[in-house]
Amino acid sequence: MPDRGEQDFFRKIGAQSERDTTGKPLQGMYVATPDGKLLAGGYNCVETLPQFRALLKKALGDYKPAKVAVIEPSKSSPFVKPPEGGLVVNVYSKVLGSYKEADYKESPKYVLQYLKAYQSSIGRDHLWIWKEEHEALVRGIVPDSLKRRIARCHLDDSTVGSFPGWKLQEVKKVNLTLRDGRLTGAVLVETADRKRGYDAEVLGFVETKVGKVTRFDVVVKGQFWGDTAETPGAPNGKHPLAIAFSLVSGLEETDNIPPAMIFEEGYKR
Repeated sequence: MPDRGEQDFFRKIGAQSERDTTGKPLQGMYVATPDGKLLAGGYNCVETLPQFRALLKKALGDYKPAKVAVIEPSKSSPFVKPPEGGLVVNVYSKVLGSYKEADYKESPKYVLQYLKAYQSSIGRDHLWIWKEEHEALVRGIVPDSLKRRIARCHLDDSTVGSFPGWKLQEVKKVNLTLRDGRLTGAVLVETADRKRGYDAEVLGFVETKVGKVTRFDVVVKGQFWGDTAETPGAPNGKHPLAIAFSLVSGLEETDNIPPAMIFEEGYKR
């Protein structure tokens, strides 16, 4: 959670952005000046790398440098910091394959309008691994707490929006075995009515050196089905979905962004 000053800065940009039919700001790609003036951007305005470059070029052309007061974080800042002694892992999700409009016949009209963007989009998040779980991985053990958190908070199709996560009783199977640096297993998460779920296999590599995990490259690949009010863009029936995990570089400011579900039940230690 950002500091109050950063929240005010973000709200200022949001006040200038596009709105939905209810008047709420739309998610999108936006470029602003340090004092909060919106330079370029919009809802689903960027689908390709050339479009992203064009967006930045337009913003740079309109940008006029000026002195701006630094946003100083308060001592009581509510910002949640990465776990000390733990690990921060990038999480990427991607729908595999290509679909036709007929596969989205039950989806909202705007999904069909941005069908190409949805199919090429990549969901991003962070997995936080606590210190004691990190130490367990070094010993060759995948703790149950880590298995449950991965299943409940990260095994979902985040390419079409923010997902609500899975209830504990919806985690039907999460078998993960770490042996000689190789992680294998299978997972199944499914709602009680079976209208939404993910059935997948797991393969990855976890390497350690001098008491620390130095590699955490894991891929979960399988069949996903169903959607929610927050993720209405999924195709009909089952579709292939891959979710990849890899350690952050530690060099990017974005590495400090908390997991999307950090304040949800599934992320409690």
